[in-house]
Amino acid sequence: MAPTKVARPTKRGNRRKTKHTHLLPYPDFPLSPHVPTGRWYKVIKGRRVYFGKLADWQSAIDTYQQQREDLYAGRTRRSIDAQGIRLGVLCNRFLTAKQAAVDAHELNQRTYADYRTTTDRLVGTFGAHRLVADLRADDFVAPRAKLADRYGPTRLSNEIQRARCVFKFAWGNDLIEKRSSSTVCSSDRRGVCCGWPAKPSLRGCLPPRKSAA
Repeated sequence: MAPTKVARPTKRGNRRKTKHTHLLPYPDFPLSPHVPTGRWYKVIKGRRVYFGKLADWQSAIDTYQQQREDLYAGRTRRSIDAQGIRLGVLCNRFLTAKQAAVDAHELNQRTYADYRTTTDRLVGTFGAHRLVADLRADDFVAPRAKLADRYGPTRLSNEIQRARCVFKFAWGNDLIEKRSSSTVCSSDRRGVCCGWPAKPSLRGCLPPRKSAA
């Protein structure tokens, strides 16, 4: 009669499930690194939520600590500042929503990558801690000029539209204050904020079309 093997108890509950543990700033760090997107995340109530770039773990953990109670309670998470939402937080929330759309097969990975490039450019230009409410049309003139030097009219138009989508997300989710009709663009008056200079001024900045020969 063969001896009966006794199963040894495992400590799976205490085992860190995340990969790339060498990226953790300290052993008990509550967030996990998502290397493909270069951001910190945590799965909360079955959904992956992103909190910031891998290169800035302190900002990511600060955001997590500020928002964890709302997230675990199933409430809409708030910005980390009583003065208003910061650009870095807005971009993280926007990308989280787009990643959920990718997971639901409502958005392809290529489009998500384009959105991420746009948000990285916004944060790189204005800074992650810039108050979204402080951004004005004049702030976008110089960045738009740099894009115009690099891209043609079609690519430039696509880049601008993606940036508008970020601020439209903030508007639609009540993350920014609604402005009066005299200070918003034409799409704002339809209830959708573009967060970018008004369309007429953009058309005036675009290179003139070549006339037919």
